[in-house]
Amino acid sequence: MATARRLCDKPECPICKEVYTDPRVLPCGHTFCRQCIGAFREQQQQLACPLCRKGFRLPANGVGDLPKNFALVDILETKELPSGK
Repeated sequence: MATARRLCDKPECPICKEVYTDPRVLPCGHTFCRQCIGAFREQQQQLACPLCRKGFRLPANGVGDLPKNFALVDILETKELPSGK
């Protein structure tokens, strides 16, 4: 089943198609790598989510102040644990 396989794989960023690094959540709820959303931001005149196109404003201090997706961080860390423990 595709859904079961996807749950076993490490989640990947929809922009870079790699395993998330420092995942950040946009106000719409979509998550991207901090670096990816920063690079995407530099290419856009108006900020909009790359997936749903909902507009958003960056916090005053930029991409680094977007909330971290701690649930996803936990999943990624769990996937890194050796299977024998």
